Amino acid sequence: MTIEKVKKRSGKTEKFSRHKLLKSIHMSMHRIGIDDKHLEEKITDGVIKHLKHRRVADAENIRSAVCFVLRKNKHHNVCDFYSLVWLHAKPVKIRNVIKRSGRKEKFSPEKLFKSIQKSFKSSHIHDGLLLESVTREIIYKLGKRYKGKEVETEDIRNFAEYVLKKRKLGNVAKHYIMHRYM
Repeated sequence: MTIEKVKKRSGKTEKFSRHKLLKSIHMSMHRIGIDDKHLEEKITDGVIKHLKHRRVADAENIRSAVCFVLRKNKHHNVCDFYSLVWLHAKPVKIRNVIKRSGRKEKFSPEKLFKSIQKSFKSSHIHDGLLLESVTREIIYKLGKRYKGKEVETEDIRNFAEYVLKKRKLGNVAKHYIMHRYM
């Protein structure tokens, strides 16, 4: 038996594509600075082998299998990036973040995600789909407002707090605000 279909997070089912899997693994490895086509093929084949007993695999099964194979091949940092690959599906056009010190750095969706994730954990909420949805909304709103511009960290905090409270996640918002003082 082999994977025939993939069930997306939206509930939609589509035909499994080895090419799509290989492309997402390539993107993650490239982002980390590894350009090795042979290794990408080996990881892709390992994932397919790991999931061989499933006709239908959901997105989480695939993500877990990719990370399992990457870790087995001692590429933990690629797994970390692969787990967040959805953040880069629609690149944000924010130029830079202006830190409280006045220093500028490149906008990092990963940093925003990880700080929101810490706040969810501190609030004892373990809902990955909600976490992803909230993060996407914050990034969307920031991208819409600051496209091609620089954004101050305080504005990012305000957008995050607004979205969290709007979603009735006041406790998460409280932890998010507190994290910057820790």
